[in-house]
Amino acid sequence: MDAFTPVGAIPKEKWDRVMAVNLNGPYHTSKSAIAQFEKQEPSGGLIINIGSNASHYGFHAGVAYTVSKAGLMALTKSTAGFYGRKGIYCIALLLGGLDGTNITDALAQGLHTEMFQRIQASQSPYEPGKTSVPLASVGKYCVFLSDADIAPNANGSCIFFNRNWPEA
Repeated sequence: MDAFTPVGAIPKEKWDRVMAVNLNGPYHTSKSAIAQFEKQEPSGGLIINIGSNASHYGFHAGVAYTVSKAGLMALTKSTAGFYGRKGIYCIALLLGGLDGTNITDALAQGLHTEMFQRIQASQSPYEPGKTSVPLASVGKYCVFLSDADIAPNANGSCIFFNRNWPEA
């Protein structure tokens, strides 16, 4: 996370860190997974990227987080487009709020108050336990997507899995 910081206020170091974790990390992971999937007989596999509502809506988080997750959507679609014919599929889950994660650790250094307040005012309120997706449900959905009949049909999809928060 980037403390809900807008582009004019985000330090370059924070931008680079968020990109390294949220975009470069999945790039390296995907590259390694594909190398392994291509060696297998028969070749094939599934990559599930963890995206965010912010990647679609744009104004639901700080600029670095939002841009990194939008880039992850593009990585997902590009990977799916090229490797799908080889039986290597790629899907992204666009998650909303998640309880039980380390998001509060990321925000411990403070929020960009003005941006955070404007984002909060533009959407329905986040209510832990009510508008959040249980982590166990994310795992169950990943297992579902991994099914041999499901993965090819969902290839390239960026699927909202967010308990309809914020509302569609």
